[in-house]
Amino acid sequence: MTLLEAMSIGKPCVVTNAGGNPEIVTHSKTGLVTANDNQEELKEALITISESEKMRASFSENAIARFYELFHVDKMMAQYSKIYKKVLEN
Repeated sequence: MTLLEAMSIGKPCVVTNAGGNPEIVTHSKTGLVTANDNQEELKEALITISESEKMRASFSENAIARFYELFHVDKMMAQYSKIYKKVLEN
């Protein structure tokens, strides 16, 4: 939830590819996704994003758009409704 909350307010994220992170953060569009257990890659991603205002601004705009496109409560409710209807039909 923290990752989604950050994206909803336009915070560009640097994450590892553990769990569902890569499903939420699109690498080089809404943030940076690094290999799990690779401290050097994570460090470089943090440095890269901290040094580029243009990148942060782009990721911020894209993160908000992706959040509202896929993860806003209205979208999530619609998706859950589809699943429930499908289950009930079967």
